[in-house]
Order: sequence, then structure tokens, then C-alpha cells
Amino acid sequence: MKISYHLKFTCLCPSDGEEIEYSLELQTDKFILVEDIKSFVEGLKNEKMYQEPLTELLFKKFACPVVTFGIHQDVEVVCELQ
Repeated sequence: MKISYHLKFTCLCPSDGEEIEYSLELQTDKFILVEDIKSFVEGLKNEKMYQEPLTELLFKKFACPVVTFGIHQDVEVVCELQ
């Protein structure tokens, strides 16, 4: 079974301190508690983190393909790790 989890959350941009809203997609064939996903990203809310390392962190935490979408100063950035 293929499962996709989608979530929106925020982090702070290290360059200008702006709060960035991200969309996250986790794709997996295993069950992940939505509470675990939500708890993990809520812990990142006040962290200053660029999107690329953020995507790597999510990839390592959930051990599955990850796609993040964010808009930084009017530029949409999409990061994907498989």
C-alpha cells in the first residue's frame, strides 16, 4: 500500500527571520502516526532553518521520500529526497 501524508507548517528563514510556510509530503508504504508527524514539525516552528537542510532532516526522521514546498521572497522552492 502506498500512503501519502500532507501537512503545512512553518519555520523561520535564517537569512531574514521571515516565517516561511511549508507544505510537506511524505510518501511511504509504512504506517506513520499523524501525531508523530505533527509533533515533530511543531517542534521546528521557531527554528531558523533553510529548506534544503529541513528536507534532509525530515527525510532522516521519517525514513521515506519527502517533498517540501516553500515560497521565499516570492520564489517557490521545491526540495525532494528519495
